Amino acid sequence: MNRPLRMPRAKLVIAVAAVAVLSGCASVNLEQNLSSANAAASSFTDGQLTLARDQSERDALRQRASDLLAKPLSQKDAVQLALVNSPSLQAIVAQNWADASTAAQSGRIANPILSLERVRLGDETEIGRLLSFGLL
Repeated sequence: MNRPLRMPRAKLVIAVAAVAVLSGCASVNLEQNLSSANAAASSFTDGQLTLARDQSERDALRQRASDLLAKPLSQKDAVQLALVNSPSLQAIVAQNWADASTAAQSGRIANPILSLERVRLGDETEIGRLLSFGLL
């Protein structure tokens, strides 16, 4: 008679454990953050806000800036030039990415630590085992 009551409780415990384990795997997706920033400020960025992470991406941004400077600039082109040619804007985007990664990392539970030790004194051998994990 008690068995049907324990089954839903077991499922609840398993579900809570699964959510806790999977939430620890969350990470920061830079592309998703940039696309949401481009969507939120689409009238300003025109979907062109990017972070140049390697030399080829920096070269592509320089080429885009050269293309924009090759013709007379409109207001929209001037904003695009500022987006692709500003090292301070690139630094701000990179810093925000680092801050988001730090915030995501600080929200994670630390990995469990297994400590094993063996102490031998003469004919005696002691084996110690300790499993620890952080709750906060």
